[in-house]
Amino acid sequence: MQRYLWILALLAISIYSSQGAMPLPSQSAVYKNDVLAKVGDEEIRLSQFQARLAAYPKEYASILNNRENKVRVLNQMIDEEVLLVEADKKGYEKTPEFKEQLDAQRKRLLVAILLRDNVENKIRVTDKQVLDYYNKNAARFSSTEQRRVSHILIKTEAAAKKALADLKRGAKFADVARKSSIDPSAANGGDLGYITKGDFVPAFENAALALTKKNNLSPVVKTTFGYHIIQLVDIRTRPKIAFASVKEEIRKGLLVEAQRKVMANYLDSVKKTIKITRDVSLIK
Repeated sequence: MQRYLWILALLAISIYSSQGAMPLPSQSAVYKNDVLAKVGDEEIRLSQFQARLAAYPKEYASILNNRENKVRVLNQMIDEEVLLVEADKKGYEKTPEFKEQLDAQRKRLLVAILLRDNVENKIRVTDKQVLDYYNKNAARFSSTEQRRVSHILIKTEAAAKKALADLKRGAKFADVARKSSIDPSAANGGDLGYITKGDFVPAFENAALALTKKNNLSPVVKTTFGYHIIQLVDIRTRPKIAFASVKEEIRKGLLVEAQRKVMANYLDSVKKTIKITRDVSLIK
């Protein structure tokens, strides 16, 4: 049991080495007692190895179908066992730090399993629900105008007005954005790509939609983020989005929303069975 507790503590560690890799045992060794490797007295069985492979995300399936990469996974398991043996020798399991972190891992794991069984596994999103959402939100997926815009975001109105004056005198928008903008888009010269109505806060969006010609500049626009100067780069029409191309995206969105509701209801029901006291006076 102690060894599996150590494995839980090592879940966040990934050991990968392509040099000095140990060869995979022969098939006869695999089938004999189902043991792939031994580290001291500890055995790594085929069932454990297969469970490790199955735990990888699906996108790794093609990579792990390669025998050489399977050997690397086995070597990783061996390396972990070697470290477990050394950790046991040094008595790390008895340290307060280990016990504290192990308890935190235990709590997270228990909560994850509880929510899986009582929230996630109780939700299903049908094809009909997905199609209904697509039809009810037809405007979102219909053909629509898109605008490619760049912007400069500045903290103060005075500095924004100065930047706008510089642009009107011929300064290049991208250069001013890189120099003065506090938005992450500054690294790309202020380019925000193509936007659709509803993507941004109203003040910004209204100013962007009011621009009618390429390279037009907006006046200084105030939002909760600061003061913006917007430039229209291009206008295009986005074709209607086919149901097939957004079906899974819609399904995921509906699933998240359903999980949020079920989670809230489940949590409320559990809270009613437990006495809870709170003292926020210690929070400064």
